[in-house]
Amino acid sequence: GWEPRATKPLPFPELEEERDRAEQVKQERPILVILGNPPYNGFAGMAVDEERELSEAYRATRRVRRPEGQGLNDLYVRFFRMAERRIAEKTGRGVVCFISNYSWLDGLSFTGMRERYLEAFDAVRIDCLNGDKYKTGKVAPDGSPDPSIFSTEGDPVGIQVGTAVATLVRKADHAPAAGVGFRHLWGQRKREALAATAEAEPDGLYERVEPILPLGLPFARTAVSPDWFDWPALPDLFPVSFPGVQTKRDAFLTDIDLDRLESRIADYFNADLSHEEIARRYPAAMRSSSGFTVRDARAVRSELLVRGGPLPGGFLRFVYRPFDSRWIYWDTGRGLLGRPSPDYRMHAFEGNRLIEAREREAKEDYSRGTLVQGLADNFGNGFSSFFPLRLRGENIESDGDDDGRPSTESLPLDHFASRIGSDDEAPSGRPGLSGAAGRSIGSDADASGGRPLSGSDAEAPSSRPNLSGAARRYLERLGLNVEDLFHHVLAVLHDPAYREANAGALRMEWPRIPLPGWPDGGAERAAATLAESAARGRELARLLDPDAPVDGVTAGTLQPEIAAIARPATVDGRNMAGDDFALTAGWGRHGAGGAVMPGQGRLVERPFTAAERAALGAALPALGAATFDVHLNDRACWSNVPAAVWSYKLGGYQVLKKWLSYRERPVLGRPLHPDEVQHFTDTARRIAAILRVTGEGAV
Repeated sequence: GWEPRATKPLPFPELEEERDRAEQVKQERPILVILGNPPYNGFAGMAVDEERELSEAYRATRRVRRPEGQGLNDLYVRFFRMAERRIAEKTGRGVVCFISNYSWLDGLSFTGMRERYLEAFDAVRIDCLNGDKYKTGKVAPDGSPDPSIFSTEGDPVGIQVGTAVATLVRKADHAPAAGVGFRHLWGQRKREALAATAEAEPDGLYERVEPILPLGLPFARTAVSPDWFDWPALPDLFPVSFPGVQTKRDAFLTDIDLDRLESRIADYFNADLSHEEIARRYPAAMRSSSGFTVRDARAVRSELLVRGGPLPGGFLRFVYRPFDSRWIYWDTGRGLLGRPSPDYRMHAFEGNRLIEAREREAKEDYSRGTLVQGLADNFGNGFSSFFPLRLRGENIESDGDDDGRPSTESLPLDHFASRIGSDDEAPSGRPGLSGAAGRSIGSDADASGGRPLSGSDAEAPSSRPNLSGAARRYLERLGLNVEDLFHHVLAVLHDPAYREANAGALRMEWPRIPLPGWPDGGAERAAATLAESAARGRELARLLDPDAPVDGVTAGTLQPEIAAIARPATVDGRNMAGDDFALTAGWGRHGAGGAVMPGQGRLVERPFTAAERAALGAALPALGAATFDVHLNDRACWSNVPAAVWSYKLGGYQVLKKWLSYRERPVLGRPLHPDEVQHFTDTARRIAAILRVTGEGAV
């Protein structure tokens, strides 16, 4: 009704009169103020007719980058457009004040929307109310609770998404806004803070933000280094990357224990078992989904049964989460895995390493940069990108200046069946965690005698560095190689100073990597500086690889400050035995669809003992003011897990807590094995060493 359109007669004169009055107000009266709380629904679907026109208005841009993603389909965007059109284009002056989902403030779907508002309004003021479950976990910067502004006594947390109040002012004598007034409101008294400042002068209330054009004109303060745009983005250095493997059937296709996975897959390929019986035993195996190449799960199984049994060498070690490797059954058959990422599989040969990153980080705290060998899952919602150190020699263009991808797109899927270890022997015994055993997954057998990570690819294939032409020339001028660059990148991504200085930019685009003297390498000490950073990266790589023993940390004579961390202990001081190995403290549970949901567990905070303080020595400041005893059950725990180690995140996950959630006894189906208890200890000690390395100074 906001635009003149032909209307149909209504059955009742009273309704027709009401409609006509409403349209007269909407179309003819000079509206000066529009207030509201428009509905927000990110899955509202595509707009139609008049509504499509509303969302289309923000898809066109003049200077800023074009919108990405589906955010403009959210309902609240259409209401913003109606209000903007009425004030800026019809009345010519006035105020729009909406409280809404705050994703439009810096999301890349809304670049055209923000550009338009800077042009259409004289003043843009944002009261950011935060309270977001996804970005901040509803926690304020000081660690206090940060509920939604819509929280109530009955619902103290409120809605899940963060919100903001936007005030858009258009004057009769119009001049485009030169910046944005912005302020954060955190905690449980936001309403009182808004009310108390309702009549305050804006100049003293809001911080001035000048939106950055290359980042999409974000309206929020965006942390970014002055030299950010002079640095090459990660794909400018390593042009080839792959999405992680997405099974969409984790409960069926992955397992911590190989024998259980093999048993499930044997049943799946047993033609004597009906589809109904497989669905009864393994619901995830027969669940159809639009996310698969073939939607019908019955058709998928029927096709695979015609092919024959399991793919030879299809049982592989798999980095499911950071510091959490397990087994996967990987198959080329259409539709069994949601996204098998066959290109990735081809280049996951023994000895190759990959760095996990994302084009933009959804969370406030950046924790990308997991180092993996072989296949890996996507860490968190959406898709991770894995950048390999080297690329397999087959079907790869020459190492020139084209920066092109390897031409694996045209390979038939059965190409991989012939390359995956058909001559592998079946492993004996259960798979253990190799952190304690000190044997690399990439060797001929893993710690349990299982299959090599890449099947018959255990022999090093011909390969070339995954380098762009510009990166190759830069390294040649410095006399360095791809290993140096790869480990420098790893050091950069784990550097706390880099993460803090560029937190805003890392939420907007690929990480950019500072390189001394880029692109010609002409800076003084460029080679030495990069080599020093690469050395730090190599140290981090050893610590990030849970299957590589590290002297002083997980092997040999342990450093005193390391040996004091995460010691397995019991309440009566005896050695762990029997049920002491059962994880029953409430760390995880099965949720809807078989997904594992984290629990609170039993975590006892306490001060460091005098002996622990003495052992930790100079390492203590980096580990936090307090420590925890992390309980397996009522009788056993890992004693002295420092706060900074416990809270450490990688790949978007709180590493230690996430690992525990999958091993609660009802989830795992058995107690922990001794080497798994040791793996937790080793991981905590690796994290402590990582914190020490990354705390030694900026990269």
